Amino acid sequence: MAEDDLFGFLLLSQTAVSKRATIIKDLKQQDCEIVYQEWVSLDLDRAKKFLQLYSKPDEQANYEEDKVNKLTENSCLALVVKKTQLSATFKELFDGQTSQRDVETGLFSTKYGLPVDSFYYSTDKNNAKECIEFLFPNLDIHNMMENNPRKYLESTVVPILTSGLTQLCKMEQKPEHPCEWLGQYLIQHDPTLSPKKKIYFILGGPGSGKGTQCEKLVEEFHLCHLSAGDLLRKEMQSGSSHGQLIDRMIRDGEIVPGHITIELLKNAMEEQTQSSGFLIDGFPRKLDQAGAFEKWIGDFEFILFLDCPQEEMEQRLLKRGQVSGRSDDNLDSIRKRFTTFVETTMPVVEYYRSRDKLVQVDASRSVEEVYKDIRTYFIEST
Repeated sequence: MAEDDLFGFLLLSQTAVSKRATIIKDLKQQDCEIVYQEWVSLDLDRAKKFLQLYSKPDEQANYEEDKVNKLTENSCLALVVKKTQLSATFKELFDGQTSQRDVETGLFSTKYGLPVDSFYYSTDKNNAKECIEFLFPNLDIHNMMENNPRKYLESTVVPILTSGLTQLCKMEQKPEHPCEWLGQYLIQHDPTLSPKKKIYFILGGPGSGKGTQCEKLVEEFHLCHLSAGDLLRKEMQSGSSHGQLIDRMIRDGEIVPGHITIELLKNAMEEQTQSSGFLIDGFPRKLDQAGAFEKWIGDFEFILFLDCPQEEMEQRLLKRGQVSGRSDDNLDSIRKRFTTFVETTMPVVEYYRSRDKLVQVDASRSVEEVYKDIRTYFIEST
């Protein structure tokens, strides 16, 4: 890049995404600004097109097959980076490798423990512009690269802002916080953002069949199933300080602090880049957990509540305990869990029932009968 060029791009395949926090930190330490980032999914044709833009014609064929596989196996993280003399910074950080011309393991691979073909970055002005336009078709890169803030805002933000202000003026009942409303409007109508993934909570007493029904929903609707209980048990087995606390609280039938569960859920959701939505079972267990989730992660579609008599759930859990090996599948722990569920989680159920965000299904029936009712709600939602 020429010295006065400001913008470039960095594309991290799924292999390199695991080190994104460190890579971004190193870029910022070099006074680089991450002006835009987005998850991009490349199918076979788009991956080949990207490689054609990125590589020299006589070199592209040598590595296309391996590179296409890496680019298409999962979503990639693409970033637009801003800094004067950016190519010198890239060279300093990544040892001047440009993948197609230098495939020997170098600084990037050694420093981050990654193969050199797990990332791509711009090497000149034309290369940067073409690849950014390809990766971000809705982004006005021309005005960005011309470093004209007014033109950039006029072509991207002003049309949406004008539409939002018009809508706000037409509203008979004005929002209490108009700036907050307008901010949400801008986000919801931003064409450069990926579609919002839908989130569903699955609640029910222990043994009501949450995991079984989630398996069937995943198979039909291709959602990602996250069990709050499984995540907590996994953390417990890690031996961390949180794990020891979780172990004690689960054995005593208590509810694990919300911030721990939300952190585990957030991390798990960020890893699932290919899912169209999430089924989260066993959460929220308390009203404050629900509020914290909406604040820090996002809104949800509805809560599916599997209603089942305690006697039926108790028999199911005792039968499961004969083969599961779970420390909480014993009569004493089971009854503590029932008490905790009634005292802390039923208020969540009733609160969201009052907000018309609860779907209740009789879970005392056979798996097939219960699922027949459940799927109708998901068909309407998806």
